[in-house]
Amino acid sequence: MNESKSHNNGRTVGLLRSAETRFASFFLAMQRALRCRRALESTVHSAKWTEMKQLKPFIVRSADDVKDPTFWKRIFVVLRALFPILKLLRLADSNKANMDKVCFYVNRARIHLIKSKEDLMDEELMPSNYSISKETEQDATYDSDSECDEEEESAELANIITVDEEDLDVYEVDDEWGTLVTDESKGIFKDVVECFSKRTPKMLHDFAWTAFVCSVRPDIVADAKVRIDGNGPVRNMIEDCVRRLLSDDVDGELDGTIDRKVDLFWDELNQFHNRTGPFNRPSWFNSMDCINGNSAVWHNKYSRNHTEVFGKIACRVTSKITGSGGAERGWSDNKEVKSGKRSHITTDKLKKQGLLFTSANIRRAQIKRDELEKAGSNVPGDVWDCEDEQFSLSLEKWGVDLEELKKPLGPRRLFKCWVEDWEDVFDKGDVMRTKLLAKYGGLVFDDCDAEPMVRMRVSSTKLKYIRRGGWYAVAEPPEYIGDGSDEDLLESIAITDDVLIELIKSTKQPDELNVVFQHKEQEEGGEEDGINEGNSSDSESE
Repeated sequence: MNESKSHNNGRTVGLLRSAETRFASFFLAMQRALRCRRALESTVHSAKWTEMKQLKPFIVRSADDVKDPTFWKRIFVVLRALFPILKLLRLADSNKANMDKVCFYVNRARIHLIKSKEDLMDEELMPSNYSISKETEQDATYDSDSECDEEEESAELANIITVDEEDLDVYEVDDEWGTLVTDESKGIFKDVVECFSKRTPKMLHDFAWTAFVCSVRPDIVADAKVRIDGNGPVRNMIEDCVRRLLSDDVDGELDGTIDRKVDLFWDELNQFHNRTGPFNRPSWFNSMDCINGNSAVWHNKYSRNHTEVFGKIACRVTSKITGSGGAERGWSDNKEVKSGKRSHITTDKLKKQGLLFTSANIRRAQIKRDELEKAGSNVPGDVWDCEDEQFSLSLEKWGVDLEELKKPLGPRRLFKCWVEDWEDVFDKGDVMRTKLLAKYGGLVFDDCDAEPMVRMRVSSTKLKYIRRGGWYAVAEPPEYIGDGSDEDLLESIAITDDVLIELIKSTKQPDELNVVFQHKEQEEGGEEDGINEGNSSDSESE
């Protein structure tokens, strides 16, 4: 990648390598590649890259992907669809009390996946039956043989487990959000939703639902009121959680005290949501803890001192962290301390220095967060807004054309780079004329004989029949208007392998045509992996 320096302001393009067990690493690797798109495209189109010989096959395939605009469109669509799930992962991995936000972020992520359904079900953009040869897979494998064997065994076990499911006449995933996918779902939408739905029950447990309805953040309160209204199963889960939290009263089950406290909890929760009773004090909800979503701190200040049951329950459920991110960062700090020449320090010394190092990191992070949480400022990424669904992540700062990526992909046009058996240029019938226009019409080629070189377009409406020559394609120059006064600008091109087809396949086709070139040897071999994109031909002419 040293050649990329000349196309990236003197800096080598560094791509990230993802880890198999880390969803975030795949996301960041694709985002990094998208940011460096211009530099990568300039590199693989440079003269020095073209002159390089004996490149490994997977490097050649990677270069072909870089040249393909559809590849970048796929990356953008996947990133945009999975971005809310990444936010959910970051929320769960933080060392802040975020239990009250888990259900809310899961809800928003599911809604966003449904909005991305049309793109993820596009078979042209996201083919569900895409497969690669064993040689290609082996060439691109970096893992050891033992790891590959383990993956194969896991895949076989998964196939055995899902045999009964595959035998069902109708397959669907259905929950309180409704039917998300069925056996008619296309593209990769079904796979993405299945992967997310499989883990959703582990996130939407009774403790998370109870914290969700006790959240003090205004947008979460509004969503909670809608989610629990008429939702009997969720309300039962919340009630079971409240009963367990009140189980310290051993005699409460016998004399009915716990039942009365549960009933009082629902009354106080209703007052909290509607801001009535003790919560009819607008000044409480103007607190920065309310605006920033510090539910545990807010409940400790206000509701715990003015309610009998709700405040205590809310303090307990909203004060919990959501994952082991803090423990992982503590272990990372210990490894930072015990490294190099200090790798032999004793346990007691490591414990003390690790505590100091971790405390300092936490303090610096807290100072930065406090600066962001000043009045009139929200913590970036802490509040769900429209930017989460638009997904830009400041990509425009890196020269990424977001408008181009957001454009819908047109139907893929397969162009066979040879004169096919059905093409009879001497057939004057309307059927043959229409079929020839459908194959060649609208494609472009560069007229190298003109000075300067001119890009011509094959007419989509006109063919010229020449005696003893048959049908000829009609090429239109850029200045052609078509009002009848400039017919002399048109040129006739012979429909042969050596003339028209050679001109078309050696010219970069416009992105909006979405042209795919297929050569005759690929047709005879029944291969599809070697199909070249019409906008990434080997000999490009601009």
